[in-house]
Amino acid sequence: MMLATLLFLVPLVTHAQSEGACPVAFTYIAQLDSCFLSPIQPANWRDAETYCRLFNSHLMFIRSDDEASIVRDFMIHENPSFFSWIGLSWSEKTANFTWTNSERADDYLHFLEGEPSVQGDCIAWVIDENIDGWKAISCDYSQFFMCRMPSNEVNAHWFTAEEATIESPNYPENYDNEEFETYIIKTENGTRVLLNFVEVSTEKSTDIVTVYDGFSTNGRTLARTPLPLKIFTNSYGILTSNNYPSSPDSYLIQNYLVQCIEGHYVIITTKEIRLDSGDRIKFYNGPTESSPKLQIIRQLSADVPRIIKSTKSSMLISYDAGEQISSSNRWKLEYSCAANGNFGEEIII
Repeated sequence: MMLATLLFLVPLVTHAQSEGACPVAFTYIAQLDSCFLSPIQPANWRDAETYCRLFNSHLMFIRSDDEASIVRDFMIHENPSFFSWIGLSWSEKTANFTWTNSERADDYLHFLEGEPSVQGDCIAWVIDENIDGWKAISCDYSQFFMCRMPSNEVNAHWFTAEEATIESPNYPENYDNEEFETYIIKTENGTRVLLNFVEVSTEKSTDIVTVYDGFSTNGRTLARTPLPLKIFTNSYGILTSNNYPSSPDSYLIQNYLVQCIEGHYVIITTKEIRLDSGDRIKFYNGPTESSPKLQIIRQLSADVPRIIKSTKSSMLISYDAGEQISSSNRWKLEYSCAANGNFGEEIII
């Protein structure tokens, strides 16, 4: 039965920065208790495995049809190419196919009809609208690939009942420092998950609660508390998207607060706006998301230059990045504080 999944990650860290379930750049897939890396460059099979080992990982391995189903969706999202290397190859020593992590491939195989053939000793996963399976090709071909490694020790809690209560460790007492908890909610296909937060008390400088739509941290971020907030109190400054002038990460939520002195208002001038279809920049007439919206800039409304004014002494700018489609999405804003006397902008949504 197909299941809808909601991943609920709670990194609980105090006075230290936890590595979490996976190293930086790897994506955590809780259902497989594994970390995945999608390099941006293709390589031949041997060089691909060598690259993965630099990160203490191996070319992707699959142990069951359930694993294949999860990995397939992730591959299509990360490497939408026709062929992708997996960590399976022919071993002359054992006269059998073997995974690069030394596991034998007896329990699960997903070869296309007529495969494995004599065309090569290395295996690629072929996926398009009409084909889904493994094929033997020359190890010297350059293909995209994915690396896989076990996740760090993580406490994963699974919920499949129609209703349940999720609590932090030791609740109602304080949780310990440097913890990383994972809560996975699975429901039948065609249903959705409703989370009702009754109590959230965290240390804002170190603790983060994140809710993802799907089975991995690569899913869309539905909520994060507390949201990261960058505060600007100078009378003039520049605001940019993460990694500017490079593109920010997919599914990023970032808040910026411009705080002028009393008796002044905020003026924003857009200098560069390049947004993907899922990106939004929201401007609030005040310090919080409950303040009235001044404007929302989307991909098709991202004309430059544009001037946005508040009537309050502060303005919150919220950037919600969807899935990164192009490599050129980025933005740059200039702000200044001016003495009161002008009105704010109309609300344009």
